[in-house]
Amino acid sequence: MRIGHEAHFEALETAFRGAKPTPADQVRALVHAHTRVHAEHPQLALVVNEEFYALSLELAAPAQALRDKANAMLLDAIQRGMAQGQFSPLHPQITAAAIVGMGSRIPHWFEPGGPIAVETLAKTHAELALRMLGSVSGA
Repeated sequence: MRIGHEAHFEALETAFRGAKPTPADQVRALVHAHTRVHAEHPQLALVVNEEFYALSLELAAPAQALRDKANAMLLDAIQRGMAQGQFSPLHPQITAAAIVGMGSRIPHWFEPGGPIAVETLAKTHAELALRMLGSVSGA
Protein backbone atom coordinates (compact mmCIF):
# COMPACT_ATOMS: atom_id res chain seq x y z
CA MET A 1 0.00 0.00 0.00
CA ARG A 2 2.73 2.43 1.03
CA ILE A 3 4.86 1.63 -2.03
CA GLY A 4 1.96 2.26 -4.39
CA HIS A 5 1.09 5.62 -2.85
CA GLU A 6 4.73 6.72 -2.77
CA ALA A 7 5.32 5.73 -6.40
CA HIS A 8 2.14 7.50 -7.50
CA PHE A 9 2.98 10.69 -5.60
CA GLU A 10 6.56 10.68 -6.90
CA ALA A 11 5.27 10.42 -10.48
CA LEU A 12 2.87 13.32 -9.91
CA GLU A 13 5.45 15.49 -8.20
CA THR A 14 8.01 14.85 -10.95
CA ALA A 15 5.45 15.70 -13.63
CA PHE A 16 4.36 18.86 -11.80
CA ARG A 17 7.94 20.07 -11.40
CA GLY A 18 8.71 19.34 -15.06
CA ALA A 19 5.68 21.21 -16.37
CA LYS A 20 5.68 24.79 -17.56
CA PRO A 21 4.44 27.07 -14.76
CA THR A 22 1.01 27.61 -16.32
CA PRO A 23 -2.04 26.04 -14.67
CA ALA A 24 -3.07 24.29 -17.90
CA ASP A 25 0.36 22.72 -18.37
CA GLN A 26 0.47 21.65 -14.73
CA VAL A 27 -2.98 20.05 -14.90
CA ARG A 28 -2.01 18.37 -18.16
CA ALA A 29 1.19 16.99 -16.58
CA LEU A 30 -0.55 15.80 -13.40
CA VAL A 31 -3.34 14.03 -15.29
CA HIS A 32 -0.88 12.51 -17.75
CA ALA A 33 1.20 11.07 -14.88
CA HIS A 34 -1.87 9.92 -12.92
CA THR A 35 -3.17 8.12 -16.01
CA ARG A 36 0.14 6.45 -16.81
CA VAL A 37 0.59 5.12 -13.28
CA HIS A 38 -2.87 3.56 -13.31
CA ALA A 39 -2.49 2.16 -16.84
CA GLU A 40 1.06 0.83 -16.41
CA HIS A 41 0.52 -0.68 -12.94
CA PRO A 42 -3.14 -1.75 -12.95
CA GLN A 43 -2.89 -4.46 -10.30
CA LEU A 44 -1.06 -2.21 -7.88
CA ALA A 45 -3.50 0.62 -8.59
CA LEU A 46 -6.46 -1.66 -7.91
CA VAL A 47 -5.06 -2.84 -4.60
CA VAL A 48 -4.09 0.67 -3.50
CA ASN A 49 -7.43 2.22 -4.46
CA GLU A 50 -9.77 -0.57 -3.41
CA GLU A 51 -8.12 -1.68 -0.18
CA PHE A 52 -7.15 1.75 1.14
CA TYR A 53 -10.46 2.15 2.94
CA ALA A 54 -10.02 -1.16 4.76
CA LEU A 55 -7.03 0.24 6.66
CA SER A 56 -7.31 1.60 10.16
CA LEU A 57 -6.94 5.37 10.44
CA GLU A 58 -3.47 4.88 11.91
CA LEU A 59 -2.27 2.66 9.06
CA ALA A 60 -3.95 4.81 6.42
CA ALA A 61 -2.50 8.10 7.69
CA PRO A 62 0.77 8.12 5.67
CA ALA A 63 -1.05 7.22 2.46
CA GLN A 64 -3.81 9.74 3.19
CA ALA A 65 -1.18 12.45 3.62
CA LEU A 66 0.19 11.68 0.14
CA ARG A 67 -3.34 11.65 -1.32
CA ASP A 68 -4.02 15.02 0.29
CA LYS A 69 -0.80 16.50 -1.12
CA ALA A 70 -1.57 15.16 -4.60
CA ASN A 71 -5.11 16.52 -4.48
CA ALA A 72 -3.79 19.88 -3.25
CA MET A 73 -1.40 20.11 -6.23
CA LEU A 74 -4.28 19.58 -8.65
CA LEU A 75 -6.69 21.89 -6.84
CA ASP A 76 -4.04 24.60 -6.57
CA ALA A 77 -3.44 24.48 -10.33
CA ILE A 78 -7.21 24.61 -10.93
CA GLN A 79 -7.69 27.58 -8.61
CA ARG A 80 -4.78 29.47 -10.17
CA GLY A 81 -6.26 28.75 -13.61
CA MET A 82 -9.59 30.15 -12.44
CA ALA A 83 -7.91 33.27 -11.02
CA GLN A 84 -6.12 33.80 -14.35
CA GLY A 85 -9.30 33.29 -16.37
CA GLN A 86 -8.05 30.05 -17.99
CA PHE A 87 -10.52 27.70 -16.29
CA SER A 88 -14.22 27.93 -15.51
CA PRO A 89 -15.26 24.64 -13.88
CA LEU A 90 -18.78 24.32 -12.55
CA HIS A 91 -17.30 23.46 -9.14
CA PRO A 92 -13.51 23.18 -8.63
CA GLN A 93 -13.49 20.50 -5.92
CA ILE A 94 -16.07 18.32 -7.65
CA THR A 95 -14.25 18.66 -10.97
CA ALA A 96 -10.92 17.77 -9.32
CA ALA A 97 -12.52 14.67 -7.77
CA ALA A 98 -13.98 13.68 -11.15
CA ILE A 99 -10.57 14.07 -12.80
CA VAL A 100 -8.91 11.89 -10.16
CA GLY A 101 -11.71 9.34 -10.38
CA MET A 102 -11.40 9.15 -14.15
CA GLY A 103 -7.82 7.95 -13.73
CA SER A 104 -8.53 5.69 -10.79
CA ARG A 105 -11.04 3.67 -12.84
CA ILE A 106 -8.50 2.82 -15.56
CA PRO A 107 -7.56 -0.62 -14.15
CA HIS A 108 -11.22 -1.65 -14.35
CA TRP A 109 -11.41 -1.37 -18.13
CA PHE A 110 -8.04 -0.63 -19.73
CA GLU A 111 -6.24 -3.51 -21.45
CA PRO A 112 -2.44 -3.11 -21.39
CA GLY A 113 -1.18 -4.07 -24.83
CA GLY A 114 -4.71 -3.67 -26.21
CA PRO A 115 -5.98 -1.37 -28.94
CA ILE A 116 -5.42 1.85 -26.97
CA ALA A 117 -1.81 2.81 -26.26
CA VAL A 118 -0.97 4.11 -22.78
CA GLU A 119 0.30 7.38 -24.26
CA THR A 120 -2.93 7.87 -26.22
CA LEU A 121 -4.92 7.24 -23.06
CA ALA A 122 -2.78 9.68 -21.04
CA LYS A 123 -3.05 12.44 -23.65
CA THR A 124 -6.79 11.91 -24.00
CA HIS A 125 -7.37 12.02 -20.25
CA ALA A 126 -5.32 15.21 -19.99
CA GLU A 127 -7.41 16.80 -22.74
CA LEU A 128 -10.65 15.61 -21.11
CA ALA A 129 -9.53 17.11 -17.79
CA LEU A 130 -8.86 20.47 -19.40
CA ARG A 131 -12.25 20.40 -21.09
CA MET A 132 -13.90 19.57 -17.76
CA LEU A 133 -12.23 22.70 -16.44
CA GLY A 134 -13.67 24.81 -19.24
CA SER A 135 -10.38 25.06 -21.11
CA VAL A 136 -9.22 23.84 -24.49
CA SER A 137 -6.07 22.00 -25.52
CA GLY A 138 -4.24 25.16 -26.54
CA ALA A 139 -4.71 26.85 -23.15
